[in-house]
Amino acid sequence: MKKAAKLLCILAFLLVCALILAFFSPLTDAGGAVPELAWESAAVVDAAGAETPFDPLSAPPALREGESYRFGVTLPERDEMLYLVVTSTVGESSLALDGEEIYAFCADEHVATGQLLLETGGGETLTMDVAPSGETGVLPPMLQLTDDPTGQRGSIAYANLYAIPAGATALALALLCGLFLLGLANGRADWRLPLLIFAAAALTVSPLSQGFGLYFFSDRELLLFSWSGWDWLTVLALLAYLALHRSKKYWAIFGAMAAASLLLLAACWAVSALHGSYFARYMSSLLQSFAEGTYSDLAYWVTRWLVLACTVLSAWELLSAFTAAQAEANALSLRNRLVMENYRSIEAKLREGAAKQHEFAHRLAVLDAYLREGDYAALANSLAEWRDEAAGGEGPRYTEHIAVNAMLQDASARAAGALIEFRASAQLPKELGIPDADICGLLMNMLDNALEGAQRTPQGRERYVRISLKAAGGFLAVSCVNSFDGLVLDAEGGLPASTKREPESHGFGLAQMRGIAEKYGSVLDLSWTETEFTVQTALKI
Repeated sequence: MKKAAKLLCILAFLLVCALILAFFSPLTDAGGAVPELAWESAAVVDAAGAETPFDPLSAPPALREGESYRFGVTLPERDEMLYLVVTSTVGESSLALDGEEIYAFCADEHVATGQLLLETGGGETLTMDVAPSGETGVLPPMLQLTDDPTGQRGSIAYANLYAIPAGATALALALLCGLFLLGLANGRADWRLPLLIFAAAALTVSPLSQGFGLYFFSDRELLLFSWSGWDWLTVLALLAYLALHRSKKYWAIFGAMAAASLLLLAACWAVSALHGSYFARYMSSLLQSFAEGTYSDLAYWVTRWLVLACTVLSAWELLSAFTAAQAEANALSLRNRLVMENYRSIEAKLREGAAKQHEFAHRLAVLDAYLREGDYAALANSLAEWRDEAAGGEGPRYTEHIAVNAMLQDASARAAGALIEFRASAQLPKELGIPDADICGLLMNMLDNALEGAQRTPQGRERYVRISLKAAGGFLAVSCVNSFDGLVLDAEGGLPASTKREPESHGFGLAQMRGIAEKYGSVLDLSWTETEFTVQTALKI
């Protein structure tokens, strides 16, 4: 179940990455080449209107005075409103749609360019009459259908191509600075992070300055930010950062991230290729450049991936360090609690010893009086009574395992004080393959909950706690049964989150017991009736 949950989390992460790529991909799509319409017919028109056809793909014949050119084409189907962009030669030009003139323009010195918005439709016959007045311009005229006649989309796509990666590395830069300062504040500074911070800063500033720095930076700033040496320093910083990592676990996760990224990239390329979108075209051009010996474009994206991947791993490392520190703090707290309980137990025994010493002095005085008076029968009775009390004075010993025995003796004393019947069976060796901190953490919460549950047992019913521990076959079987009032609070999914009046505190105890059980390849089994609550587990030794 746990492995399936991990796999689902990985798949969910890859899905999120794919959705992010799918969202940003259109923002860098310039739309490709604007489709050009090819003339289907061409003719020379004389002053009387007579037409002399010629091949529209060949060079137009020379014109005599009073003559002009006429070109014709059938417009394709249009599902949306598009602009018709016309680029022609110097002179007079006019456009007609199904014989009706819709546009006319004239250029005296430069290339004539005009644009006309066409409604949805298709199949109309477009004709264009051109009367050149010089040799400057485009002939035959060039026709293009586009939804972006000014080329604004291409400009924005070009800007996004730089801005989106820079934004990603800027976020990584902020996160890395936060991670470094957080570690520094907690005395766990990772001095490898400045290398990664430098790389992220360089990858944020350098490409932007090279792409758009001319418009936004001063000459001095532009000279500094666009220095070509930043690229080499960035690569060196990344290599040094990676070289300082020796952990096999780090490199295993790094390799898994690289493999997952390649799979995701291949999937996105396949989807883009099926739809004929920009991403597939860009990847093809990138690979072609690499094959031709141009590595700058590929290095641009690889270094960015490295920065982002290393940023995620750095966050994971810091989180793992804090988690380990928290676990160590919890273990220390548990040990301190055990020490305090032992201290209280010793203190109680010292008080008991002082009382017994006082009683001992009193009894010696009584025995001495019996002896002086020659009352040997009373003396014998007192000695016998004293011997019986001494034989029953030592507490029960449940097992040779010192820590477990101490826990059970403490629970027995608390149960006796609360008038709860306590039975314990512990078939354990002197040493277990489980650290004392873990076994005591499990038993401490289990016995606390059991004693508190037994205390809530209604009057008139038996109040008891019965616990059994047995090490056999490579497992430590633990079972604890206690009477209670039948009330289970905060049930979730059929399992109780707490059986206390204050469910928050008990909920943490159950969570801690579940964590210890999972750590040793087991589960915490909880079951209950109207009068009895049972907790069981089997830890792999």
